[in-house]
Amino acid sequence: MLWMLAATLWPAFANADSPAATTPPKQRRSAIPAPVRTEHEEPVNVTGQETIYDSKTDTFVVKGDAVMTQGGSVLKADEIDIMRRDHKARAIGHVHLIDPEVEMWATEGSIDMINETMVLQNAKILAKQNIYHLEGQQVIKQEGHAVVVDQL
Repeated sequence: MLWMLAATLWPAFANADSPAATTPPKQRRSAIPAPVRTEHEEPVNVTGQETIYDSKTDTFVVKGDAVMTQGGSVLKADEIDIMRRDHKARAIGHVHLIDPEVEMWATEGSIDMINETMVLQNAKILAKQNIYHLEGQQVIKQEGHAVVVDQL
């Protein structure tokens, strides 16, 4: 279920208005189930105390009580960086994702949407339906369904 955070952040790239954001990554079979992809095709809303856009890198930095919502998912952090051109995102400080499938807490998280990978620092993950719990200083969601939990 770690892909839920990745699925939450993907539309921030796909639904954006800039040409760089509307160019899809290379086509490949997705590890994200179809119902999850469908829910995450809804509009993305991002708010915070301060928003900075860098047109050279096509990056948004949302600081101060940053909140990204989409469908039934809410991602909160001190800062959320969306690198649309690279199809990557990062959430920093008091990261909390509430989703119908999973709830996650971390100090930092980064996502590569092209490879469907994610790294969480000081993470705790609770799957609501499958009733599993992962916790570690570093949780890495690798390509496919592999997850590595390190206590460093």
